[in-house]
Amino acid sequence: MGEIFNLDDMIKKEMKGFKKDENSSAKPSEYLREYADTLQELAEIIRSYLDIADEYLQDMIGQTKLDYRDFCIEEDDIEVFFESITDSNLAPVIYMNHAADGKVYRATICLLETSEEFVDVKGSLEMYDSKKIFAFDFDSNTWILAAEDKLSDTMQKILNSNSLESHILQEIILATNGRLDEKKYAAIKKNYAPLFALYNQVHNYMIPVCELDNTGKRCSLYLEPRDPFRIGFRIGYEKNMYVLYQYLDPFDFSEDEELWIMNGKEPEIYLKEIDRISDCKSVVKQLCSMANRYADDLIFTVPLSFECFTETSNVKKIGKRIYFTSGEDRELSEKEKKNLAGLKGVVSSFQRMVFEQY
Repeated sequence: MGEIFNLDDMIKKEMKGFKKDENSSAKPSEYLREYADTLQELAEIIRSYLDIADEYLQDMIGQTKLDYRDFCIEEDDIEVFFESITDSNLAPVIYMNHAADGKVYRATICLLETSEEFVDVKGSLEMYDSKKIFAFDFDSNTWILAAEDKLSDTMQKILNSNSLESHILQEIILATNGRLDEKKYAAIKKNYAPLFALYNQVHNYMIPVCELDNTGKRCSLYLEPRDPFRIGFRIGYEKNMYVLYQYLDPFDFSEDEELWIMNGKEPEIYLKEIDRISDCKSVVKQLCSMANRYADDLIFTVPLSFECFTETSNVKKIGKRIYFTSGEDRELSEKEKKNLAGLKGVVSSFQRMVFEQY
């Protein structure tokens, strides 16, 4: 509750313009009196908001079989309220009701100050029953299923374990927006078993990433560098083979992080398969060479095969230095030369992009 009673952050905005006038004949305590006036004004605003919210809540709950008196504002939601009115004109008042039968009800009243005289009010009511979430439809006066947590007890146990498998499972759950049952997870785990095993060996410098295809149904699982400054590759698994990809995001080429477009089209992420093998030891050796170190700034580490890669902090010099996993220099193979040429072409096209103001 310390943050709630310390109202400095909320009042600083109001007090910025208050400066002591050395020629003023005001009382020595005038500055503090103005501070107190600001507190009083804020308190009056909060009281008026709560009066509106309480009345709105009573009308809402009146349409259900619930008791208005069972709802209260909890500590965490008080903080949400204060943070919101500090930064915006929106004041969310959240009421909770923990029923004896285990169900939890959440009523949210949002007050938006549209002018000095008018406040727009909207409300919603949700019920949390085990792994299901229901929203109350005030037109039909019925509870409608809004979402359902399909995680089994087994999957929940994996998540709570904080094991290496839990890291992968968490990514899959995020990618599928929680729509993952135990049967689907078992299928994904079976298809990507070698990638799960690989993660066990390289987790100190690689992290799991899961993405859905355009249909939103099929999951693709990858490993990427743990170092957020190291970009340029991914590794996946397909048809009993580890697949190495060049992976470049056009936003990484933007100094101002603006959305770049070219020829009226937003650039797409570059993802190209450049090699595949079945030998896990070779994969671990390559990943260790490319990712088992951390950079202080953005660095491009892009593979040309499972045997070599190019690396630079200056994207204009990409391809100038080639590093071989074996430690011995050699001429690039025709496939590696082709992959390098394709990489340079993509980098060049990203560099030619011009940000177009909307």
